[in-house]
Amino acid sequence: MFTLLAGATGGDRHLGATLGGFAVVAGWLGTIATARSVPLVAATCWLFYDGFFVHRNARLTWEGGPDAQRFALLLGAAAAGLLVHRAVRGPGGAGQPLTGVLPAPPARPNPLIRDTDRARARVRTVVRYLMVACFVLACFVAASAERTTAQTAAATRGVDHAVTAHTIAVAAQPLDPSGKPLRGVYPGLVETAVSWDYPAGTAHGGFALVPVGRPVGTPIPVWVDPHGDQVVPPATRAELVLEALGVGGMTFLACGGLVLTVGWTLRRHYDRRDERAWGEAWARFEPEWSGRHRPGHLP
Repeated sequence: MFTLLAGATGGDRHLGATLGGFAVVAGWLGTIATARSVPLVAATCWLFYDGFFVHRNARLTWEGGPDAQRFALLLGAAAAGLLVHRAVRGPGGAGQPLTGVLPAPPARPNPLIRDTDRARARVRTVVRYLMVACFVLACFVAASAERTTAQTAAATRGVDHAVTAHTIAVAAQPLDPSGKPLRGVYPGLVETAVSWDYPAGTAHGGFALVPVGRPVGTPIPVWVDPHGDQVVPPATRAELVLEALGVGGMTFLACGGLVLTVGWTLRRHYDRRDERAWGEAWARFEPEWSGRHRPGHLP
């Protein structure tokens, strides 16, 4: 999200400010990270900064000293966030004052925890990490899509341009078969025939969306190519961001859905194993528990 925001506000022209913004993001992520994941936070921020602002087009290169300094800054910001969070939260608890000073006693295995319970716990942990990875991948894909479409729109603006066309018909409200206006379908803009003169002395015609009720000769901007033929207008900044969010959202839904489906399938597999084990154990112990095999038992 920060990558999209920085890209929309021209972050590639202010690399120092953008790097500071990524340092703030790394520090915030450090407050919710663990000590082991701090390098991962710094590496992720560096990947987005280097791929989309320093070199663009999601192209990564290592420049030695400058990149080492950037990574060190992001790593320090993430570590500072972690330290601040631990300082604010305080020690782990008053009941464990010597934790980390004296070796912890060996933990005894809990006889009530089955192998399938441990397997389910591992599956849940892996699914959580994979969902985080899916989110990072979705952000990377969204930023890449936004950058690519922005460059395409810029290239289109360099070749195509807007000209002023004039309506050659009244922008009339369409009617249904009974003769009533289709207000619910056409909220205010209707497709109306227009014409323009580009290049000079060459007449062209086409259609454009015109507010209802505008008379003949109403000026309307249309986009044309160098030959004067009408083309689709380039995407606006808001459309680029919405498209990037859509691409990132679909990526996250696809990858996250696959991860959740695999995790659910594995948990169901372990549940069926437990059900079979319970059935076998009940068939073995129920006769003794109920007394059906005891002398004098009445069914």
